[in-house]
Amino acid sequence: MKNPKKETPEKASLHQMLVVGIGASAGGIEALTEFFEHVPARTGLAYLVMLHLAPDEDEQLTEILSKVAKLPVLNVADSAEIVPDRILILPAIKHVQITSGRISIVRDMQIEERRAPVDVFFRTLGEAYRDQSVAVILSGTGANGSMGLKRIKEYGGASFVQNPREATFNEMPRSAIATELVDNILPVAHIPAQLLSYRQGLGTVAITVESETRPPDEQQALREVFTQLRMRTGHDFSNYKRPTLMRRIERRINVLNLPNLPAYVAYMREHPDETQALLKNLLISVTNFFRDSRAFLALEQETLPLIMEGKDQENTVRVWVAGCATGEEAYSLAMLFAERTMSTIDAPKVQIFATDIDEAALAIARDGKYSINDAADVSPERLRRFFTRDGDEYRIRREIREMVLFARHNVLKDPPFSQLDLVTCRNMLIYLNQTAQERAMETFHFALKPGGFLWLGMSETVDGSSDLYFNVSREYHLYQSRQVTTRSYPVPETIPQFIPEKKSTVPTVSEIEVRPAARLSFGDLHQQLLEQYAPPSIIVNEEYDILHLSERAGNYLHITGGEPTKNLLKLIRPELRLELRTAFYQAVQQQAHVEARNLKIRVGEHSETVTMHVRPVMREGDPARGFILILFQQTGQDNEAESLQTSVEPMARHLEEELIRVKAQLRTSNEQHEVQAEELKASNEELQAINEELRSAAEELETSKEELQSINEELTTINQELKVKVEEISLTSNNLQNLINSTNMATLFLDRSFRVNLFTPATREIFNLIPADFGRPLSDITNRLDYLHLQEDAELVLEKLQTVEREVRSKDGRVYMMRVMPYRTAEDRINGVVFTFVDITGPKAAEEALREADRRKDEFLAMLAHELRNPLAPVRNTLQIMKMTSGDDERVNASVAMMNRQVDHLVRLVDDLLDVSRISRGKIELRREQVDLSALVAEAAEATRSLYDSGNRKLILELPGTPLYFNGDATRLNQAVTNLLTNGVRFTKENGNVWVALEQKGSEVILSVKDDGIGLTSDQFEAIFELFAQVDLSPGKAEGGLGLGLTLVKQLVEMHGGRVEASSNGLGEGSEFLVYFPYLDVPVEFTPPITEKHAKAAAREILVVDDNTDAADTLAMLLKYQGHHTSVSYSGAQALEMLDQQPVEVVLLDISMPQMDGFETAKQIRKRPNGRKVMVIALTGYGQSEDKKRTRQSGFDGHLVKPVDLMELNELLAKLFP
Repeated sequence: MKNPKKETPEKASLHQMLVVGIGASAGGIEALTEFFEHVPARTGLAYLVMLHLAPDEDEQLTEILSKVAKLPVLNVADSAEIVPDRILILPAIKHVQITSGRISIVRDMQIEERRAPVDVFFRTLGEAYRDQSVAVILSGTGANGSMGLKRIKEYGGASFVQNPREATFNEMPRSAIATELVDNILPVAHIPAQLLSYRQGLGTVAITVESETRPPDEQQALREVFTQLRMRTGHDFSNYKRPTLMRRIERRINVLNLPNLPAYVAYMREHPDETQALLKNLLISVTNFFRDSRAFLALEQETLPLIMEGKDQENTVRVWVAGCATGEEAYSLAMLFAERTMSTIDAPKVQIFATDIDEAALAIARDGKYSINDAADVSPERLRRFFTRDGDEYRIRREIREMVLFARHNVLKDPPFSQLDLVTCRNMLIYLNQTAQERAMETFHFALKPGGFLWLGMSETVDGSSDLYFNVSREYHLYQSRQVTTRSYPVPETIPQFIPEKKSTVPTVSEIEVRPAARLSFGDLHQQLLEQYAPPSIIVNEEYDILHLSERAGNYLHITGGEPTKNLLKLIRPELRLELRTAFYQAVQQQAHVEARNLKIRVGEHSETVTMHVRPVMREGDPARGFILILFQQTGQDNEAESLQTSVEPMARHLEEELIRVKAQLRTSNEQHEVQAEELKASNEELQAINEELRSAAEELETSKEELQSINEELTTINQELKVKVEEISLTSNNLQNLINSTNMATLFLDRSFRVNLFTPATREIFNLIPADFGRPLSDITNRLDYLHLQEDAELVLEKLQTVEREVRSKDGRVYMMRVMPYRTAEDRINGVVFTFVDITGPKAAEEALREADRRKDEFLAMLAHELRNPLAPVRNTLQIMKMTSGDDERVNASVAMMNRQVDHLVRLVDDLLDVSRISRGKIELRREQVDLSALVAEAAEATRSLYDSGNRKLILELPGTPLYFNGDATRLNQAVTNLLTNGVRFTKENGNVWVALEQKGSEVILSVKDDGIGLTSDQFEAIFELFAQVDLSPGKAEGGLGLGLTLVKQLVEMHGGRVEASSNGLGEGSEFLVYFPYLDVPVEFTPPITEKHAKAAAREILVVDDNTDAADTLAMLLKYQGHHTSVSYSGAQALEMLDQQPVEVVLLDISMPQMDGFETAKQIRKRPNGRKVMVIALTGYGQSEDKKRTRQSGFDGHLVKPVDLMELNELLAKLFP
């Protein structure tokens, strides 16, 4: 074996450049950064990187790697040349093509390809660079890259994977490791050095293919490698192509950094697992669904109709898929046949036999589960029809799986199937030598029906067996069997593989080398000469059955008519039969050589003298019992003429010898007869004893039969019950599976030791789980949660047997409602805990958005109210001044009254708008007290009397003479009743009537407001209480509103525990509103409301501070008319100066002023020497409870809402200055 000096990278790259494909996704940027930090400046390797993240990550990756890598980094947008010592960044959503050392972006990836772009990339890389390609898989989620890694290994490339323990996301590395085809599992920082070591080892280990030139030590080492494979795996690779085997073994030696083949043999002895690793590399089961889609389309459109032609439901289509690997091709064929049979009424049955020698691959095929990456080659329509989704996997539907029978089978050794319509072998023949390929072709021809079809791979042909097949499609390698009548077929070399065989511990010569076919064999020559010149001979067993005979032994046999036989006693010449029987008996009994001399036989015109030798067959000194050699040796020959001249004396002597021989034969026969008689006597006695035993056994069997019959009936019953239970369990399992899938809820089941028992597919979005994780502790499973106390929560649940519920967040910002519950069995035993995670990111975000929208709405309404109240303040002030100064001019007084009503209406609309918002959010608290509803209704009627008078409408009150008490908020109840009465004005025609009645009925007080206005339709009853709902007004109506009045009435009444009902006889018939209040039968002393007369306060020194000059001036003027001494300031700074210059008792201070607002001004007032004595009253358009609370906390003595009600101001002054 040669071990040349290692070359420098730049020289080696000229003839052997490795191309390293690197795939990663989540967490890949950190892994790639660390990887290229450890790559030296000159390696002789080309690096192609695909990061399966968002498209903009490519440019970011290029920028990051450019800072840390010692090699140039290029982001491939169109095309680039693949050269050593350069890093090319490839887009993950583009399909790349590699031709003549150049990589090009050819198109966008299809949706199916985007699921696993690294797989597509590795597949392209393997096809282009074959054994010069290397796959490296780093941190990432899902199984992306594992299928492409298999393809690179199929072409003889190498594979390296980041250690899952250090990967940020370990699903991609662990999925690759699960293929059992990974050469090295290393920390990412160690991979570059291992790549260089692998690169430098290429070419230093070269196993000689031809056995004639192979060195003795290498010959012996290779013999032991194949011996180890045969002993430990049972696989014989004597029919495989030698160059392929040698390359695969060389790759293993290079990956393990071993110097030569003898060192590898020593490694195999020390590491028994290496045999399985080598076997995995030799039996790479790589295939995919609908591989070579154009060939499948040709098969579907051209061949399947011919196979199905003339077959109905009484027939069966038989198909054999040889070398099926993990089953994708077999299932692809099953789908094609299923699609065709589904569209045919009287379709035949389809049975597909799928075979392989790799038991691990067959286990995957039988299970019928494939990853999303595996199913990427299946069209979406077929995925829906023939697969069921199970988390990140697809499973073949039951009806398709039942069409395919998977079995372990060796095409070259085991008996083939028969009467087949189609045989496919598309990925096996390329690995076999020419002799094995021809043998396989003969086997397939034997298995096919006349005219059956053979479908081979794109690299396989029937050139060596063209007499057996004719071409159907040269492009797609479809062939049809010829009718051959004189063909002999090979018999299987060994017993079938399904019968356990004793594996030889000594390899055959064929395991080591293939003998040249044309070499001269002296052993064969010697055998031919022996056959020609040795005496005729026959080998028989103890029953005289002929096992083998030499060429000229037929001279001593006599074949007669009748049924053929191989019994020698029936075939031997009659004159030799007696002597043969005697000699045969003696030879068997004595285990010695016996001769029968001077036996006369007649051959044609002359007679022969023959000596017959009967000898037990000997094997290395020991008799091989059961086999006898009979040899015929000619000792003389006499013709007829000579016999006539023979004298009488020799004849007599001959007769005497004949007589002696006959007597000896008779004596032997007598002895044989006596022995047989004794044996028969003993046998008879034994038979009698046996007969007695049989009779007794028959009686026992009869009893046992009855017992078995009874047991059988019980078993039948139990079997039926089990069948029902199995069906129930299957139904329950299906229901549970569908429930789990439909809820899309992440659920994790742990046992009492907190090991994984089960998990739903959605759990993989939170935990880095794969099917192989069953039984692993929770502490070993990484997750994406920003929460570190899962184990503590599980322990707490087991300890207290209570459910733990909390909100947790993931590292990517998602929010989950986590519940941890005890796992209870049907027997109420606690066998573990169950984690459930409900994704509430959407609802949580919606809740936050609603809360934010609600806050903004409140701010908007408050601002709206403030902005509306500010201009109303000077208007109302002016109206009150006009009222005080108008005198007796009726027109002026009418105008002032009208404007006052409109201002009141506008103020009420603003208040209603704010109140509806606050009530709907539950922010209004009722100040309950005993309220006389009679007085309250009368007060509300008096307040709205002017509205009725101005519109020529009549308000008729029917109130009881005695008080009717109710526990409620008088202000809010007055607001509700006022809205009802105002509503009556708006929807009653001119000169119309509104009746208001109050009465007690049982435990309720009923308020009735009835009008003869426009009325309501039946479908308007519910709508009128909705927010902003309005009834159409007649064209003559000029008044309107926001549609808040009745909404506010309903909400306020319901807050008091009452209810509101509406009724009407139709349009134009008026309407009636009934309000029901709970009656409080506890009379209290009635206190009349405070009137303006009682509330008038004494004159005070008042400073009005407001940046709205109109509002400030008019309020000051109004207060002067009330008898107060007033002064005006238009800013906070000016107000502070005036406070220092003149006495002030009360400051009416606007809150929202520029530069120095009301809060800062109040703070500065309190700092003045006399500031503590001054009463500071907030004057603002903000009137909600939060606003009043804030002014009170800021040191204000009162809070008035614009426009200021003069009576409210006087009441406050009276309260502040008692």
